[in-house]
Amino acid sequence: MKKSKHQKKQHDENDFFSHYMELVKKEQAIADQLKEMEPDLLKKKNLVGYGVGFKSIRGVYVHEICAVFFVKEKTGKKQLSKKDLFPEFIMVKGKKVRTDVVELMGRKQAAALGDPTPNRVTCRPVEMGTSIRICQPGNDTTVAAGTAGALVKEKLGPNRFLLSAGHVFTAVGNDVVQPETGTNVADRIGAVVAVAGTNVMAGVDAGTAEIVAASASIISIGIPNPAIKPVVGLNVQKSGMFTGLTQSSIYYTNVTMLNVFLGLISNPPYPATSGLFFVQNASPNVPHPLNPFPSFAFPGDSGALIVAGWPGDPTNYGHLLAQTFAILSLQPNGAATIDAMRKKLDRAALGLLLEIVSVPLQHANGTLVGALSFAVGQEIGMALSALNVDLITR
Repeated sequence: MKKSKHQKKQHDENDFFSHYMELVKKEQAIADQLKEMEPDLLKKKNLVGYGVGFKSIRGVYVHEICAVFFVKEKTGKKQLSKKDLFPEFIMVKGKKVRTDVVELMGRKQAAALGDPTPNRVTCRPVEMGTSIRICQPGNDTTVAAGTAGALVKEKLGPNRFLLSAGHVFTAVGNDVVQPETGTNVADRIGAVVAVAGTNVMAGVDAGTAEIVAASASIISIGIPNPAIKPVVGLNVQKSGMFTGLTQSSIYYTNVTMLNVFLGLISNPPYPATSGLFFVQNASPNVPHPLNPFPSFAFPGDSGALIVAGWPGDPTNYGHLLAQTFAILSLQPNGAATIDAMRKKLDRAALGLLLEIVSVPLQHANGTLVGALSFAVGQEIGMALSALNVDLITR
């Protein structure tokens, strides 16, 4: 019996989820095994976090997914006691998975690049990706500044809110001004109504603010698609206050950070501790004349929504997914499945941008040659769950 168009579409979408979920399950299995190992890992010297990511060999990343141990300081094996050594591989569902030890330093500000002009002008209704300034209630004293991330709605009510990073909103009752160069009262768009990161919402860096006139469309990107889990190698984009529209790729997922490290990059430490993913900050963007060195994000972009995709090329989702597409293209109905995958991936919400950290790069002879910067995001589902809201999508 011939399938209807609706049945064919449903079949293609199911194929998308099955193939994409294979990537998610592979990374989640490694993350689950690391979580089981956490009591023993916490006893090791210098550990600041763990996760899943690309394997790095002498400073060069290869397309191999591995278990990653983040340390405050990387030292030679001879300088460590046996109990402080990390395993060279771990067993995941009966298979060996190689490991990597990555030194993670505190904040390293990369040079900004994108043209943020569209993100820093007054816009009514307020668009996502625009610049916002947080002021003390009723006056113009600046508390923080950042980016309007996404438009969300109550799960059990009609109200809509502006979603951004909790460390941007800072505290309930603060006024929100748009753009960041505006003044309170004249350019006030609302007030902060909830900030995660405390009490039952600990571990999440997100907050919401009341807003009257707003659009779900992100400047230079459009309205996001429903959320998906980040995977290593996925190409991503964001639109933020400081660097505008930029693109890059995910290098690490399922990252759990320990407070001992969070205290190094912020005092007090940012509340986000799990569900983190790292996006390479040195990215292949077109440099802006005022900022010639390309990067994905810069302080001030905090709170921006990171979504899947590559500006100007709806077919480019990264090396690993390209391999999946190549395999599918040889299968019956493969073209339709690929098309369904691309539609689901297009601007799919991934998470809020929170912070910038860096990893030192070493030459083959062991000498330090620089540092690779990463933008840190937290999976959007954690923010939505903690604040009891839903993302407004296409």
